Amino acid sequence: MRRLGVFVFYDPQGVVDDYVVFLLASMRKVCTEIVTVCNGFLTEEGHDRLSQWSETIFCRENTGMDAGALKDFFTNLRSREYWNTFDELVWFNDTCYGPLVPIDKVFEEMKQREPCDFWGITIHARSNAKWPGSKQPGIAEHLQSYFIVIRQPLLQDERFYLFWKDMKISDNFNLTVSNYELSLTKTFASWGYIYAAFCDTRKLDTNPDCGCNPTAYAMYRLVSQYHCPFVKRKNFIRTNAEATVSTNGEQVMRSMSYIRSHTTYDTALIYRNLMRLYDQELWKGNLCLNFTLPSEYSANDPTPPALILAELDHEDSIHELSESLCSLSESCDLNVITRRTELIPTIKKFFPSCNITVSSNRPQGLASLFLVLNQIETDKYKYFCILQEMWGNPSNGLHISESSIRFSMYGNLVAGPHFIRNVIHTFESEPLLGILNPPVFPQSRSAMVAHFNLKQAAKDYGIPLPQRLCDYEAFCQPSLWCRKEVVLAALEKLNDQTSPLDPGVLEHLLCYIALSSGYSCGEVKESRQAACLQESQQWLINGFYSGNIDL
Repeated sequence: MRRLGVFVFYDPQGVVDDYVVFLLASMRKVCTEIVTVCNGFLTEEGHDRLSQWSETIFCRENTGMDAGALKDFFTNLRSREYWNTFDELVWFNDTCYGPLVPIDKVFEEMKQREPCDFWGITIHARSNAKWPGSKQPGIAEHLQSYFIVIRQPLLQDERFYLFWKDMKISDNFNLTVSNYELSLTKTFASWGYIYAAFCDTRKLDTNPDCGCNPTAYAMYRLVSQYHCPFVKRKNFIRTNAEATVSTNGEQVMRSMSYIRSHTTYDTALIYRNLMRLYDQELWKGNLCLNFTLPSEYSANDPTPPALILAELDHEDSIHELSESLCSLSESCDLNVITRRTELIPTIKKFFPSCNITVSSNRPQGLASLFLVLNQIETDKYKYFCILQEMWGNPSNGLHISESSIRFSMYGNLVAGPHFIRNVIHTFESEPLLGILNPPVFPQSRSAMVAHFNLKQAAKDYGIPLPQRLCDYEAFCQPSLWCRKEVVLAALEKLNDQTSPLDPGVLEHLLCYIALSSGYSCGEVKESRQAACLQESQQWLINGFYSGNIDL
């Protein structure tokens, strides 16, 4: 069996990530040759990585998306005599992660099924919904074009060549899908050729008026029940509005859990690609990196050492922290930093085993608290909790009392020894999790990100930003949990600065420091605090929809 692979690749930075290398290495097991058609440019390293698995690499102008690349291949880049010497041709692209299962088994199973002339991984059922830009009254049943196998004799049919030659190319996504993906199956079938799908997703779509993409709304069932070898990258960056069409937005979270526990695919390949290309605000919600943890109980197995660094400059803060942090777990130390020496007896009364540092002239902000860690033996600890006091800042724009803010902060970060152990266990079970923030007050986002030039600050501190940023930036709360690797990366950036630090700079940059270090950010809530927050959020939502509250 001689099988030709045609790989269509595009990256806005010309970078070839590890997930692409894994995909090509896997496909090489079933392909005699692989030709890569790159839309746009490649870095030198990217070209070298693709060359390991591709006999030929063509770089072309980025026009027409996948359809343009394939048209170029079939009509210009390679002669018909060349690709007609193969028994099969498979084209595939970089828009999916995988394979999650051995791809040779997929080809072997399709060989054993009823004969067909062309096949794909998934199939979109016929729908009454109208595709934007299409002249057809509905969406025709069609194989989804990210992975298509063409067999002889279709491959050498004159009409197959003419299909590509006559195809209209557009840089408009909807028109391209209409001219290419929606037309391909219908056209080939009209010539008498038989098609099939490895995952017959027509069975999943029970609503002919919906027109939803099965790779999105049935993602979990595809990987868990149909053993689909791929998951689409687009699912990870869908907006809330898109992710909750026909689902509760749980598909990516459930699928990732299944992939981790039932396949050997390294999900770090997915994270690394997402971190480089997309602002975390685009994918954090789909991955559900939000953890609600109990404070009443925890596992008994040992936890790595952790340090809590608490800023305490007022007696009220001391009392409020003591209510949450009534005792420490055995592997956790407490360091207190204060500007007021007269508070030392009170601090010692409530936290007798803590270490105290007096720093009278220390500036405000998370950055100055991080710099205190330069004076601490950080190598002893694997995790750090930074507690900024949040006092005397009437210009913070929040309509919430500072006492309530501290209650939420302490209660969601250091709610007793069991909770702290559960936080550490969460980090241990999520090796790519770098930061855990407490929940954001609904009223606070606009105030925290206003009047800050993220791109300029990232440039000044030498921090790479994702290729695609959100309309609203990711930011860290003034108090949080951090993995040591993120702390050290932040200290390296801060220690290199020669000019005075902007008091709020680290709150804006820490998330991107974590991303550039290979770690994601999540949110943590204590279970009782979560119930309280849910009530507040529901009140805001109800008020918004009733017109009584203007958000």
